Amino acid sequence: MVTFIKQLKPLVINEKSSIFQERVVSRDGSLWKILKMCGIDIFESSVKTKCCQLKVKFCLLLMHVTQIYIVSACTLSYFSNMTPLTILLPFAFSSIFPLAVWYATFAKRNAIRDIILEYHRNNIPQTKSFLYRKYVINSLLAVTFLIPVISAIGCMTSVEQDIAMKLYYSFHLCLEENFYSISLRFIVAHLIFFNQYIFVTIVSVMCGILYYHLSDLIRRFSGDLRCLQCRPFHHKDLLIRMQLHTSLFKLAHQLHNATSMTTCFILCSQFVNMFVVLTVCIMIGKEHWSAPLKWESVPEMSLIPISIVGMILCASRIPAQVENCNMSLQLLRDRLICESEMNWKNLLLVKVMMDKKFPHMSACSLAKFTPQLIVSIFGTFFTYGLLIVNMSVG
Repeated sequence: MVTFIKQLKPLVINEKSSIFQERVVSRDGSLWKILKMCGIDIFESSVKTKCCQLKVKFCLLLMHVTQIYIVSACTLSYFSNMTPLTILLPFAFSSIFPLAVWYATFAKRNAIRDIILEYHRNNIPQTKSFLYRKYVINSLLAVTFLIPVISAIGCMTSVEQDIAMKLYYSFHLCLEENFYSISLRFIVAHLIFFNQYIFVTIVSVMCGILYYHLSDLIRRFSGDLRCLQCRPFHHKDLLIRMQLHTSLFKLAHQLHNATSMTTCFILCSQFVNMFVVLTVCIMIGKEHWSAPLKWESVPEMSLIPISIVGMILCASRIPAQVENCNMSLQLLRDRLICESEMNWKNLLLVKVMMDKKFPHMSACSLAKFTPQLIVSIFGTFFTYGLLIVNMSVG
């Protein structure tokens, strides 16, 4: 049986080689290719070629143009007295955060690349579970694209029922109803849906995958410690495991530093979008709840909660696996203490590993990613919804 130590033997590879990139892409499905299309090339240490620079500038231009369009269209909607300010203001404010997510991810792309490289070096050979994980990631990405795209199509095909939304997606221009005006609305709708929902969710999937990979490494390390308790071992065996424990400890801190700011902006973006749909549901009566408005609310009511819950649950696996690892170390220490000839060097190594405190994954240390955070988030929105209902009734 192949041991954990052999599985974690570092691979001598060229970080920029096509073979390395293909192996990483094959493990995480199409995630890194999609991020590259969004102007975030994780495996380029610096943007050097003109093609890469143009791609980055084009993606930034699209996101900036979309943000300007949303703010301008909301302003025109307010002055035309078609939509309440309580709905327009948070929706316009929410357009800022996708751009912030892009900048935060782009700034940390080298740190993310180093973390992925370390995961790749510490990875076991491909197994059925490995292939299953790749299919799960691709399925998540497919759902991330399908829900907003279908919602945008449904919204535009029924937009004639809501004049305010028709003008919003036409920049309040009174255009003749023809192929060009319909195409313009379709393009604008898909740009807005991509900016507000798809891109932010893709980055949250990336963060969830990074969290899951680290928790899986810690889980395997904890399992190896349990196996170590059942057989005799030498000081060198324990020394190697202490070095692996140290590398996991460093990796956890690197991951927290690389994703902290990004996840903070992700949560802000998703919270504001959920606030928008909650406000719309309560402030607009059933008689004004048009078909395009229902289609527009589908990603906010489905994709956003799923992305928040998934990212937090993946992050919460890390402290859970660290706790299992500490329990295995505690049992190993008890075994060493009970031995007839106590080895103080081995006992010291175990104590050194137990004294290391892994960081809790969080959003800029403002919110720790635990299952309790999920309950707090949805409990807060439920309470806020009741407050709005009481105010509207009063």
